[in-house]
Amino acid sequence: FFLLSLLVSGTYWLYSHYDDYLNQILSTEYMQNKIWFKVNKHLHNYSFHDLNIKTYRKYDSEHFTIFFKTIDLNSVQIIARSAEKIYKPVCEKMTYNPKLKPQIVIVPNGTEDYNEFAGLIRLPDKIINETIATPETIISHEFTHIINRELTRENLVTWLDEGIAVYIETFISGKERFNIEDKKYDYTYHIDELEN
Repeated sequence: FFLLSLLVSGTYWLYSHYDDYLNQILSTEYMQNKIWFKVNKHLHNYSFHDLNIKTYRKYDSEHFTIFFKTIDLNSVQIIARSAEKIYKPVCEKMTYNPKLKPQIVIVPNGTEDYNEFAGLIRLPDKIINETIATPETIISHEFTHIINRELTRENLVTWLDEGIAVYIETFISGKERFNIEDKKYDYTYHIDELEN
């Protein structure tokens, strides 16, 4: 177990420091089809091994694991219901069900913890009282990123990843979608600009 956790944490460190080099290795057919899901599962389970997550309480719903610290259980259950409400529509729209259970962390407002939980669905604890950004909107957007990462084995350009997530988010929230024919958009980006 010690050697496995050392391997996983070492892989995570290498991936965060030598992203481009490791992407070349990870994109080989053998890695994609045989190794990726096994490694990703261990990263998923152990990548947030820092002490902060251990200070959070844990709540499991049918499809999500929720970590929380400062809000009460009733508020956690509201967020769990919101997450479960969007789970099926997002999976149907993406035509994919994730193999790993998505994790939500409800981060206390005004702390430094927020950036430490990259890769998880992060929600500020004040979300319960928000009216503009609902839990469904944020969770659907971030959950789409998780599905994108699984579907593409982490090989998706940022602009396309964000575009898909915004599209799914607007589909779930019922917001007005962007219309490319609308004259109010003064400028559109060329693919080369997006890549850079």
